[in-house]
Amino acid sequence: MIKWHLTGKVVAAKIIHIKKENRDMNSLYLKPLENIQEPKPGQFFMIWVPGLEEIPISVADYYKGIFRFVVAKRGKTTTYILNMDVGQLLGLKGPLGNFLRIESRRRYLLVGGGYGSAPLLFVARIIKQKNSFFKFLIGTKNKAQILFQDEAEKFMPDILFSTEDGSFGFHGTVVDLAKETLKEEKFDYIVACGPMSMLKNIVKLAESLRIKSYVLVEEIMKCGIGLCGSCVIGNTGLLACKDGPVFEGNLIF
Repeated sequence: MIKWHLTGKVVAAKIIHIKKENRDMNSLYLKPLENIQEPKPGQFFMIWVPGLEEIPISVADYYKGIFRFVVAKRGKTTTYILNMDVGQLLGLKGPLGNFLRIESRRRYLLVGGGYGSAPLLFVARIIKQKNSFFKFLIGTKNKAQILFQDEAEKFMPDILFSTEDGSFGFHGTVVDLAKETLKEEKFDYIVACGPMSMLKNIVKLAESLRIKSYVLVEEIMKCGIGLCGSCVIGNTGLLACKDGPVFEGNLIF
């Protein structure tokens, strides 16, 4: 179910729209100035900011040549990107990494923790195209961190929210919400993205129910193409950029 692709070319892309997701996150919609290979669900790009650095960001959506990336404020480079305006340029290198092959007529439970929910939007789009079903769980610490709420209300009714403080949606962690959801519904696959501790608990939950799980791992990367070794995952020897970022859950935990 997992395929791999690698490219090293950098292409300039123009910011054509910016959407505020919450206090610390924006969706950037980018149109490349030349053709880029169509991405697959789970893949990422190294986004180059001239004068600063390249950073890895997963594809949150892709439609008719327009790429969507969700940028979270985490450091100097992401802060700079969040202050950019429509019309400015960024460099894109990718699509990079392997991807999740979506099957037809299957049921998928998508579980996202915080901004780890972003690449699951693209996964959800492809699931719908394949005539499969999904339920998408998004968990944050509080209401202020919720993202994609307007899309859930308008376009994607199968999205549920959880907050750890109970200020919006289900009161508890997204893992707690997954447990409750799995009591009521059956799924063929669980696909998760978020903090490592969350992913570990989701994989254990899936194993207890004999459901196959996939995790989209997000690690600090310098090159994105398997040369620097900075994104090795724990003691596995696996690289998030080259061997992943999509892994079968039992390979990581």
